[in-house]
Amino acid sequence: MKRRGHLQLHEFITKSMEAILVEWEQFTKTLPPGRHMSVIELRDHAEEILEAIAQDMSEHQSDEDQESKSKGSEKNAAFEPSAQKHVSTRLVEGFDFDQIVAEYRALRASVIRLWTDQMQSASMETLYQLTRFNEALDQSLTYVIKAYSEQTEESRQAFVKELRESDERHRSLADLSPDALFVSLEGRYVYANPAAAHLLGAEEPRDIVGLSPFEQLDQDDRPLLQVQMQKVQQDSSASDRVQYCWKRLDDTPVAVEVSAGPVNWGGQAAVQLIARDIGQRKRDEKALQDVAKHKDEFLATLAHELRNPLAPIQSGIDALRLASDGQSTARTLDIMQRQMGHIIRLVDDLLNVSRLNQGKVNLCLKEMDLATAVHNALEANHSILYAENRQVSVSLSTEPLIVMADPVRLTQIIGNLLSNASKFTLADGRIQISTFRTGQQARICVRDNGVGIAPDNINKVFQMFMQIDEARIGGMGIGLALVRNLVNLHGGTVEAHSKGLGEGSEFIVSLPLLQGQAENIPLDSESPSKPTDHKRVFIVDDNKDAAATLAELMTFLGVQVRTTSDGKSALELMDQFQPDLILLDIGMPEMDGCEVARRIRAREYGWTIRIVAVTGWGREADRQRTLEAGFNDHLVKPVSLKDLEKMMAAL
Repeated sequence: MKRRGHLQLHEFITKSMEAILVEWEQFTKTLPPGRHMSVIELRDHAEEILEAIAQDMSEHQSDEDQESKSKGSEKNAAFEPSAQKHVSTRLVEGFDFDQIVAEYRALRASVIRLWTDQMQSASMETLYQLTRFNEALDQSLTYVIKAYSEQTEESRQAFVKELRESDERHRSLADLSPDALFVSLEGRYVYANPAAAHLLGAEEPRDIVGLSPFEQLDQDDRPLLQVQMQKVQQDSSASDRVQYCWKRLDDTPVAVEVSAGPVNWGGQAAVQLIARDIGQRKRDEKALQDVAKHKDEFLATLAHELRNPLAPIQSGIDALRLASDGQSTARTLDIMQRQMGHIIRLVDDLLNVSRLNQGKVNLCLKEMDLATAVHNALEANHSILYAENRQVSVSLSTEPLIVMADPVRLTQIIGNLLSNASKFTLADGRIQISTFRTGQQARICVRDNGVGIAPDNINKVFQMFMQIDEARIGGMGIGLALVRNLVNLHGGTVEAHSKGLGEGSEFIVSLPLLQGQAENIPLDSESPSKPTDHKRVFIVDDNKDAAATLAELMTFLGVQVRTTSDGKSALELMDQFQPDLILLDIGMPEMDGCEVARRIRAREYGWTIRIVAVTGWGREADRQRTLEAGFNDHLVKPVSLKDLEKMMAAL
């Protein structure tokens, strides 16, 4: 005879499935994983689980059956498919075991609460059905545990396999890396690649395993590496590259650049160090710094040596200008003055080659006729143009070609083109220069029948320091580069043309034309006004010619002048002469100008005298040094007449 109660529970479960699902779903929403199964998915799982339980409860159960089920025999296998399905779904979603068990408990509570609410009173039959329901649900939970164990073990084995394969791939790539790779775990190296062994002077990578990363560092650098590694461990992100001086296993130093990053090593968080030997880079940088330093020193010395002979020439020109009245002498002096200006500007260019290459030269723009610049350039290059019996023809436009240009720079452009033509035109050759108009462009053309330019080199001739030396003729390789830079600064263009080797070459400069005529801007030929209060000027310079010509020029300004050639005698004559102004050279033997200035300032009257450096040293560091020594001003040789007049006016 069948009990009536179990049919009632089965019917209740079937009829109340929707209410059970709603209550169960509300509970699952309280669990942490982000995605929850839909009502349809929950209904599917719950129906399978509850139908299996109801089926089990509908059958008569003997004492032997109950004992067999409690041992988990095959007779309860009906619960296994639904349990496995539910576990698989939940594991994919990220649920853990406790959460899955909690769902079964919630399912149990939902069924019991809803069913007991329908019962008017409890009976033995009710208790029997509840007991059967709990046993069946426990059997289903047993299969949940079994399925969970099997699937998690499979996942664990797959994870271990993937981890092992990943480690093997990582090691294979690391072994091939040219950079030194280390893996540090708990303060010791657990891995080093062959490049790391080579970097530290080890025979094999295993000789490094077990060492501490700090053993290769000086005591002062260890905190820096510690901070670098701690940042990786705390932030789980790569660190910036840091330079260290490591020690090899034989204690020899090696300069390295080290970056650090997180790495999973056998399932544990470790730190990977990537080190690169930068010793050669450091040596290259040092060599470049030395080259740059030597270049600067060479250029400064060269400029100093050039300025020394220029100083007496400049002073002599100014003295002759003040003393002479003859028209012929005045014309000669104008030429000398113009050439002196060119030399001074060229010396300044020599000190600023990189500046010129970047187009950072300041121009003194004026309206002028191209013909004026051509005449000046021909005059400046007369000797080299007509050497070796060359023929030079000049064809200038009949109309004025007015441009806005720096007169000195435009003359330099044309002069460089003429100099280049003479260099590559053989004896008895021909050089032609012409000016003409094309639209709104004024053009200068320099053509020769010299060695020509190979087609592959046409685009290279304007590169700085590039020597396209078809005729094996020397040079610094900056002339045409300066032409291009200066033409660009004037808003123009320059082109090179040649039919090939032996066919000569042609260079054409194009500049934008201006409307109207050039203004006649006379040279500064006015005689300077002479002070009348007879100030005393003391000139101290070991270059006696420079001192003598500067003294002669100063006498035309109406001052009393005394000269000496060394610092010791200057200090001895100070009290006797009592100058208002001292023009003091810097680079003197035994006692240099800075030391002389310091000793003068130390005297009781020392700060009443104006001291001006007159020197060939013109770098910013030189100016700073004279300022610190007590100089009032710093003038670079050769000093112009205008500078001297300004100094005297300031007294």
